Amino acid sequence: MKKTIAILLALTLLLGLCACGKTSAQTETATTITTVETTTAATTKAAETTTAAETTTTAETQGDTGGAGKVGPVDDGYWYDVERQEGDYTDSAGNQYHYVYAIPAFNASSADASTLNSEIETFCNQYIVEMKESMEGSSSLMTLSVDYKAFLNGDIASILVIVEGDADLWSYGVFNLNISTGNLADGAALIAAAGLSEADFVTAAQNAASEKYKELYKSFQNDAFYDTQYQKTMSADEFGLDMPMYLGQDGKLYIVATIYSMAGAESYDYLLAVN
Repeated sequence: MKKTIAILLALTLLLGLCACGKTSAQTETATTITTVETTTAATTKAAETTTAAETTTTAETQGDTGGAGKVGPVDDGYWYDVERQEGDYTDSAGNQYHYVYAIPAFNASSADASTLNSEIETFCNQYIVEMKESMEGSSSLMTLSVDYKAFLNGDIASILVIVEGDADLWSYGVFNLNISTGNLADGAALIAAAGLSEADFVTAAQNAASEKYKELYKSFQNDAFYDTQYQKTMSADEFGLDMPMYLGQDGKLYIVATIYSMAGAESYDYLLAVN
């Protein structure tokens, strides 16, 4: 009997050991699967993050690159504001002003576009800096507005900067770019776009300046100074392909003509159509 009980106890212990061994094996297998699943999920997330970062970088690069010599759209245009500010100002004497200043730029990646944009910024800032300093010092404004108009005619984009000074004094800066090539559109390109030869352009420009001078100072025709200022206005040195010009609305060619004055400043600039 004792022998039988001993055998039964031995069998019970053996069965218990087998059960423990099986439970331990299942636990180890389950732990390994969980670790693998966690690692896989982390790897997938990292891969998704890397892909998103690469896509964003590519998109930014494509947005910054307009292509050599090409112009990309900004708000569906070929130019944009580098800086713009508008507001009301009262100086220390109580004079009230509404001021505007802006710096435009061609939206292009070519060397000529970069040069033109630098020239535009320099031209505008010679007035804008004075405006800012005057307002900081509560002084009167000598320049009231620095703004611009821009035109697109065929492949030529033109920016006309218009500066309004105190006492009805106006100044102009003109800048022209071929948007297909990214190259500067010079006087020869502009008159060709307007359908004019160089000789026809010079004649038309001189006629426009002559008519403007006579319109302004016809009441001074008997004054000896009238002829002196007229001759200065009509000087051959004032007319040529290097004079400021641009293509305006509907492809009209405009020049910035210097008209010598009978009174006030020595001369004033006027925008005159020549075709």
